[in-house]
Amino acid sequence: GGDECVVYHHKGAVTGLQIAGRQLVSSSVDGTCRVWDLATDRCEQIIEVGDAVTACACSPEDVPLGTSRYLATGTASGGVSVFSMDSWKEVLTFKAHEGAVSSMWSDGHKVLVTGGEDGFVRVWDMGE
Repeated sequence: GGDECVVYHHKGAVTGLQIAGRQLVSSSVDGTCRVWDLATDRCEQIIEVGDAVTACACSPEDVPLGTSRYLATGTASGGVSVFSMDSWKEVLTFKAHEGAVSSMWSDGHKVLVTGGEDGFVRVWDMGE
């Protein structure tokens, strides 16, 4: 017998997946990131980024005490938007690359690394 397959749905191609504790964050060219509760298989939050989201990175569940958790999104136009994972409000936005942001990595609280179609890898200080 096969195991049950749980399906999560966007309205366009899925471009990134991150797991943070009981949450799964997915990004898509549909211009959204969706936050899924892995325990209930329900969508907890839809973050409207506005441009096709080509990459995402987020804080793990166990960040140091007193540290804010964030979700960073990279877009087709080279922009990065950072959202608080407490309020889901945008807290920072900046231009990272000429052309799409093609990959992202974060340590979850201080460092964000982006890779772009422009061939550059950039390291950003996310310290508050």
